Amino acid sequence: MIDDWIAWVYATVSENIGIIIVNAAILPLLALFRRVIGRSIKAVFDWVNAALFSFHHHLRLRRHVRNKQPLWDYRKAPPQRKRSHPKTLTVMNFKGGVGKTTIAANLAASFALKYDKRVLLIDLDYQGSLSDLLQDAQNTDDANLLSEWLSWKKVPASLSDHVSTVSSIEGVDIVTSAYALTETEENLFQRWLLNYEEGPDVRTRIELILSNQKLMQERGYDIVIMDAPPRLSLSSVNALRATDHILIPSKLQELSTKPIAQMLRNLREFQERIDANFKISGVIGSMTQKEKQVSGNETFASERIKEALAEYAPEAKFYRQLIPNRVWLGRPPSAPIGYLLSGHDGQVAREIFDQLALEVMASMEIYPEMQIAAE
Repeated sequence: MIDDWIAWVYATVSENIGIIIVNAAILPLLALFRRVIGRSIKAVFDWVNAALFSFHHHLRLRRHVRNKQPLWDYRKAPPQRKRSHPKTLTVMNFKGGVGKTTIAANLAASFALKYDKRVLLIDLDYQGSLSDLLQDAQNTDDANLLSEWLSWKKVPASLSDHVSTVSSIEGVDIVTSAYALTETEENLFQRWLLNYEEGPDVRTRIELILSNQKLMQERGYDIVIMDAPPRLSLSSVNALRATDHILIPSKLQELSTKPIAQMLRNLREFQERIDANFKISGVIGSMTQKEKQVSGNETFASERIKEALAEYAPEAKFYRQLIPNRVWLGRPPSAPIGYLLSGHDGQVAREIFDQLALEVMASMEIYPEMQIAAE
């Protein structure tokens, strides 16, 4: 019986030895050959496609660059998405060192702790100053969340894993950034120029998320504050498309106030080029000598700012509340930000930013009954 079974197995293997050899050796070789040929065919197809269908696009881009036209409006921007909630504020100045990050962080604390608002902070600067101020040191996995936001081809099902909680300020989340953001911005921008980037227009990725009511309601955000870099980067272009209002901090010095008129003019022109719908909320005096009124040379600078606002943004105002030049407001030694300090310094910081928050909310029509007259 056993001999018969062994004989049957031997006969079966002998008859199918060719098939076994093919399956064991030749078929893997054929599969490898197929993959190599497939990649080659795809490479040839991509080359032919680029040559036949991208030639006109590359010529158009070449003409655009040779004519020194702005790259951000190389292609027409898509229509802006409708969004009514949450309200969005971008703290922006094309000049650095004017206290943008200090104002954004302390305003968020005031909105959350004083006025019971749920706040989302977005750090748009690759230097990550806002992130360094407010992010927990152990949350290294959340060091560059903004790159995720800019790289998404579609909105996520939930934001829970894509924002970082600010443990020191209850009610505030943050989208962090880091130096790797520059690589993300440059890569996306170049792919967009060459027409290689798929998905939504790279200038509207943040707008796509903030206009998604399901995501915003999931986290219960009332206000979004974006801290912009002192340059027109991909992140700041996204902010201009997504924001409702722009707050411009400025030192009240001649070298700092001169660029304000140029910035307001550039913003007005850029608004048309990318089909944005923001308003200039106003200019706030930063790093001033006093907190309630301008003094000395600051008076001349503030008047120049008001003249620029009257010409280029008549709906905007010069804020009554000033941000004085105090070390403990921006980088206090015993707390992440001045608003969280204890003692007299903390009390002064809270008074300053609570008043500023009231003015900002009035400007954004969050509390219409609290309208505060412009100076």
